[in-house]
Amino acid sequence: MSIVLQFIQLDILQTDKWLTPQFTIDSDQGLNEYFEEQGYQSMFTAINLGSTFIFSFMLLTLFLVYPLISMLGKRSTFLEKVEKYLREKLFWESSIRFVIQQFQPLLISALINLYSLQFDTAVTKLSTLLAISTLLILGLSLYKMLNLIHTQSPCSPLTDGLNTNSLIGRYWLPITLAKWSILITALVTLRNYPALQLMIIAILLVVSQVLMIVGRPQDSRVENMISLFNEGMASVYLYGQYTLSESMGRNEVKEEIGAVLLGMVIFTISVNVVKVLVQSMMMINWRKLKSVCFKKSQDKVIKLKPTITEQPLDQQSTVINATFEDAFSQPPLKAVSIAPANSIDKLQRLYQNHRQMRY
Repeated sequence: MSIVLQFIQLDILQTDKWLTPQFTIDSDQGLNEYFEEQGYQSMFTAINLGSTFIFSFMLLTLFLVYPLISMLGKRSTFLEKVEKYLREKLFWESSIRFVIQQFQPLLISALINLYSLQFDTAVTKLSTLLAISTLLILGLSLYKMLNLIHTQSPCSPLTDGLNTNSLIGRYWLPITLAKWSILITALVTLRNYPALQLMIIAILLVVSQVLMIVGRPQDSRVENMISLFNEGMASVYLYGQYTLSESMGRNEVKEEIGAVLLGMVIFTISVNVVKVLVQSMMMINWRKLKSVCFKKSQDKVIKLKPTITEQPLDQQSTVINATFEDAFSQPPLKAVSIAPANSIDKLQRLYQNHRQMRY
């Protein structure tokens, strides 16, 4: 399930080819140019979500079908196994993981749709209902996460990679979702007030950095340092963007500042990529890999090339005499010794001489 969720944002179902044309309205357009560049080219939730809409519908269908399977599971062993599997996954691991990974597109699409609440066609009615339902489900999901953490029965998506010994670490995921909610709401509702948006984002960054320093939410020191580094670079980038705004007046070094900001982005991405590579290298058990390679080298079969040695002529004559005497005295099918392979010609000549001398 987690692997599938990572590819939902890539629109692996290619909904733009078969779903979007069914919901497209001639007068439909994005909220503004910025959101259109980010992929939100419509005012309706179903179109903006793409593959997320299909997977949301599938997940909702499983929740609706679960009570029926639970009742029929008492009469069928197979359905009982299916009911047990769904109970373990739906409540609440897979559903919470889905909400966490798709929280931002779900919230953005729903908020955008609120600016176009229409009930004149089936498409607009469906999108409006979907937008309102999405906001309610996201709110209930956040409450459920807080409840699971408070009752000390959280599922793995709420604790993976977090420092559960710290209060801030235990509640770090709901805190992050709350931060995203404030940020997305500011971006959508205050899109015509960039100065106010910058103030809200700056406050969120400062609060997030303070919580990271005090609470150490990640279970690894390296992860805490990288997270704090990313937040710091985001703050510097934000202040750099502020110097490029019109409220700062004429700026003669805009190109230089833009180049510096681009370099900061590339540097930040490079640091995170190097961190991932180093962690991947550390996960490899080099000692075990070395022992396996050494064992394979020991198991190799070494083929030895036979060496051919020549014996002196007198020793060959003695061997030949003994060989023929034993051959006539021993019963048949008895193995006898022979001379080296490279002395066949010499053996033939000696054998003829031996017969002449004997007879």
